[in-house]
Amino acid sequence: MRANLPPPPPPVHLWAWPDRAALLADRGRALAALDRRLLSPGRLLLLWALTALGSLSWMLWTAFLKTLPGASPAYLTEYVLSAVLLLLAVATLAASAVGLTVWTRRGGAVRWLLADWATVDGEPAAQALPPGPASGAAPSGEPATTGGARRWVWLLVSLPACAVGAALLISAALAAGPDADPYDLAAVAGVAVPLLTAGALGLTTCVTHRRALRLASPGPSGPSE
Repeated sequence: MRANLPPPPPPVHLWAWPDRAALLADRGRALAALDRRLLSPGRLLLLWALTALGSLSWMLWTAFLKTLPGASPAYLTEYVLSAVLLLLAVATLAASAVGLTVWTRRGGAVRWLLADWATVDGEPAAQALPPGPASGAAPSGEPATTGGARRWVWLLVSLPACAVGAALLISAALAAGPDADPYDLAAVAGVAVPLLTAGALGLTTCVTHRRALRLASPGPSGPSE
């Protein structure tokens, strides 16, 4: 993934931009590329696939616990089924955990680059550059490449996920009692927790994306989406 990302802005003493217009053009292209990467539909689908895998792992663990031999003698097939469920539960849990860790770290790398490029025009050295032929009056507000539509898609998917996950957890907590089946409660939690996880990570992505772009100094930032 790193090879497909724009490089970070160079240190000030290595700047080779002849004027501010060239700097803003490069910043606009970098912001647009990072914008598309951070809020791409593929990242959103991958997030949901990984959390669904975590939910599947939860269900497999629940099924494994239910198939454990009790006090009565067990058949060989019960031991085999328990072993298969245990292996599947461990495999899906490991895949989900590793995948979500990599997903989060890669998103963090994109957000760091986004913040670096968003603030490059705020350097005193940038303000000292000659304006250049394409630099006009600097409009206020954040750069045009803000991924507003994509951010709304992420929000409209993540907010209901958080709401449904929280509602399921509350209903499970209210239903808990001496007569409640713990496996049924575990199954509800196995749906609610991944929903909350996917929703929270999606909302965090939207908030940090917006915050990074708000660091941008007013000024043109290249072509809009």
